[in-house]
Amino acid sequence: MKSIESFDNPKYKLAMSLMQSKYRKKNQMFLAEGLRNVELAIENPKTIYLIFIQEDRINEPRYSNIIKNTGDKSFVVPSKLMETISDTVTSQGIVAICNFESFMIDDIDFNNDILILDKIQDPGNLGTILRTADAAGISTVICTKGTTDIYSSKVVRSAMGSLMHLKILFIDDYESLNILKKNDYKIISSSLENALDYNVLSTIQSKVAIVLGNEANGIDDKLLNLSDIKVKIPLYGAAESLNVGIAGGILMYKLKERTLF
Repeated sequence: MKSIESFDNPKYKLAMSLMQSKYRKKNQMFLAEGLRNVELAIENPKTIYLIFIQEDRINEPRYSNIIKNTGDKSFVVPSKLMETISDTVTSQGIVAICNFESFMIDDIDFNNDILILDKIQDPGNLGTILRTADAAGISTVICTKGTTDIYSSKVVRSAMGSLMHLKILFIDDYESLNILKKNDYKIISSSLENALDYNVLSTIQSKVAIVLGNEANGIDDKLLNLSDIKVKIPLYGAAESLNVGIAGGILMYKLKERTLF
């Protein structure tokens, strides 16, 4: 098994560069940290570019199994190098460089429900939403301009492997969403004003694109104007609103009731 000892090693330098968004976009790569995240990434062989494993971990069963399954893609590194590419307080001693694919609006599978994220800013919320979408069987996610970087370390950790399962694409303008209407989608936005009860989701028979909005400002008016229906989740206590990740989970699973019953 090969080792990397120097801060000048090109593979190490690549990992360091991927801690910045501009280099993630340039190289179409991101860092996945943590044992479970790396194990999930390995399930898709095209995803893994290489793996760094801290030298004092290589004999532990799950780590040695990763080495066995990835062969020459795994590299042993000393703790001094691992510390600089780790973004967690207590590192598990494993970081992978993963490839990601860029998708365009024309790559959408227009036969399934879609999730639209409008300027979601909090990385923890975004990762949770992506993980929930994956669990709910939604495979395509459209992010509008202003949504936080989906390949940042916090999003990757929160998504727990779901980035490898989803087709995620980005749009610069709301008008491009008209392609959904041309393909017989109902665009349904989460809103507190002039909205129907969220239970209506289980009665809609057409394909649906669910929209979740910015944590502070909600969904942009331009996107609301494109929406066919606005829905809201009732609040029975004193809270003014739900966290967008929680709201998104409720709406996505309510939508699944169309096929479950």
